Amino acid sequence: MAPWPWWPKVVERLPPFLATFTAVAQHKKQIEGVVKVSAYEHADLSSESALPPDKVDVILYPAGVWLKGLPIRRFDHVVSSLVAEPTEEDPDFSPPMLNKKIARLAHHAPPLGIFVCCHGNRDTRCGVIGERLVQRLQVLIKEREWQENVRVFRCSHIGGHKYAGNVLVYSAISPCNGDWFGGINFGNAESFLDALADVEFGGSGGVSDDTLRQYWRGRMGLSKQEQLQAFEAKSLGFEEDEDGKGNDADVKDLDSEPWPLVEGAFGFDESSSDSSSDSSSDDDD
Repeated sequence: MAPWPWWPKVVERLPPFLATFTAVAQHKKQIEGVVKVSAYEHADLSSESALPPDKVDVILYPAGVWLKGLPIRRFDHVVSSLVAEPTEEDPDFSPPMLNKKIARLAHHAPPLGIFVCCHGNRDTRCGVIGERLVQRLQVLIKEREWQENVRVFRCSHIGGHKYAGNVLVYSAISPCNGDWFGGINFGNAESFLDALADVEFGGSGGVSDDTLRQYWRGRMGLSKQEQLQAFEAKSLGFEEDEDGKGNDADVKDLDSEPWPLVEGAFGFDESSSDSSSDSSSDDDD
């Protein structure tokens, strides 16, 4: 049996989701826009370590932080430290430093994260097409020896079952950061992956790339109208940096060494202590 069935149809009722929603609600004055929450698991399940029920792994974008073994009860502290920021409604807000023990759980998020909806208990199309896509992407990444820089994850429902396979891309190095894609499957996975790796810096990501544009569903942080305008203009309206023109966001050229994590890489509060040693819910087509 495929790994995805363990997610219930409505993941939003799971404890990590409820804790996240509560923390976000408590800091709504310090958060602009919408926070999307999805469940995820590694495409390669052997890379996952078993955790007790009161702890989870959390990847935060755009912060680019991967917290491994985070106690669910500390979600509020993480949201206030890494998600909340000064806003027009609360310009004097100052994010607290991460608790020292929580900071020690922090790692850098994958340079390029590809999240594929495999939520079969929500819709069979995503469960079947998504799982086949995950397996195909894994093979392609291994063939190209990109494992250090590109990671594939299964994720829970993100909306638009009829567009399966649905893919979200998050990255610290790609102009496609925050792009949503649909219609990706076993047959076109190779051209999609290669195009994703070769998008030029200084561009507008998937909406302006000839190959990716046909699969582009939108961009996180933009309204529906802004996304429609971007698609029509083939641009997000970003100004190209002269130094960035012509440079490819090619994963082959990235430093494959793990990013260094030393004390201080993520700020933490010495005086704070911890006693302990990823969403849409619409039923669209």
